[in-house]
Amino acid sequence: MKKEFLKFSAAALLALMLVPQVQAASVSVTMTQTNVDEFLPDGLDYLSVTISDGLDGAIDFSVEILSLLTDLNAGSDFGIQEFTLNLGNSAASVADFLVPSGWFAREFVPAGTFNGFGDFDIHLKGTDSTRQQPLEFSIVDVVGDTVFDYVSSLSTGSAAEGNVLFAARLAGFELDLEALAQSELGIQFEGEIDLPTTGKFGGSTSVVPLPPAVALSLSAMAMLGLTGLRRRKLLSK
Repeated sequence: MKKEFLKFSAAALLALMLVPQVQAASVSVTMTQTNVDEFLPDGLDYLSVTISDGLDGAIDFSVEILSLLTDLNAGSDFGIQEFTLNLGNSAASVADFLVPSGWFAREFVPAGTFNGFGDFDIHLKGTDSTRQQPLEFSIVDVVGDTVFDYVSSLSTGSAAEGNVLFAARLAGFELDLEALAQSELGIQFEGEIDLPTTGKFGGSTSVVPLPPAVALSLSAMAMLGLTGLRRRKLLSK
């Protein structure tokens, strides 16, 4: 009985050793710069961009407005209306972008489209009624791309706010001045204030790799299950 059990244990261990580890690469970039510095100073975490390996070789993006901004806005229409990025070392083109309904992807048009943050390769844009939180899209049908291709180059050209990896325009601002004063920003205003209803945000040049997802295959798990079952049978004899 002992020999038979050891055979099954060895088979299970071998199965685990032979199973390829599926490591889904993922990186994150925090957007910390704004062009509405009077109200929202640079250096704070306003949005995050997470890029991950998707199914069938796709590259998935998730752009999320962080709590610092959502807590300061009471507007129901508040969200992401535009987003820009560079293709870096990727072979992708505009035709490879899958974007939300009501959005489109196009080659970036310079001349101040994202004043302050420079020029990019790709410009994604929605409408007033299709603002997103979070904004999620994918790049498909490009063989050999990795998540690192999309964080390999900064914007180009004149950039008063600095050249960055990504930029986004948020719209539908309804800044709560009381919340603004009580927040970590501690900003207070006197008299009549012309509050912004939109703002542009730039992505930090710091890229943070996220821990890989490591999965066991069903075959290895099945082998372990069979081993456990066989062991119980052997011990019951």
